[in-house]
Amino acid sequence: FWDALAGQHTATVVLGTAWVEHLAWRPARRTENGEQRTAAESGAPSSGLRPPSSVPTLLAAAAGRKLVFLKPDGGLAHACKDAPKSLSALAWQPGGGAAAVAYFGGVVLWDADDFIVQRELAYGNGIHALVWSPDGKWLVSGNQDPSVHLWIPEKDVELHMSGYEGKVKFLSF
Repeated sequence: FWDALAGQHTATVVLGTAWVEHLAWRPARRTENGEQRTAAESGAPSSGLRPPSSVPTLLAAAAGRKLVFLKPDGGLAHACKDAPKSLSALAWQPGGGAAAVAYFGGVVLWDADDFIVQRELAYGNGIHALVWSPDGKWLVSGNQDPSVHLWIPEKDVELHMSGYEGKVKFLSF
């Protein structure tokens, strides 16, 4: 970890022998006076998944089959049970209430407050990219097979689009 204001190294975190391939800071909303707020507190649209009760800053890090949530000082907030396959994509829900983590075979939605699995979304192929819609309603994956898969997790709705010329590696709303 690095303190940008002081310009110095503050901590090193070792996550095993696998490369750290995915990092994502938990999003937070700020009030006019600079306070952090959750999406629910700020009036932002909700995805229906449980919003965080507070907004501690967390860094989600994926290395091989390991997913950990780290505090800003590099301390461990939580180490999740190893995934069945290597983790291939990571995306925070816009309000910060859940982290979506993909591996070959599906996506797991991890609750950011108590670090339990909110939902598991099966998908029978490799996933290269994940992105949430800005309102937190849709979760979209870009896939090896070459396709795009869409979920509305709160309603258990799935949609699939195929016919792309190559692997879908990048997504954006």
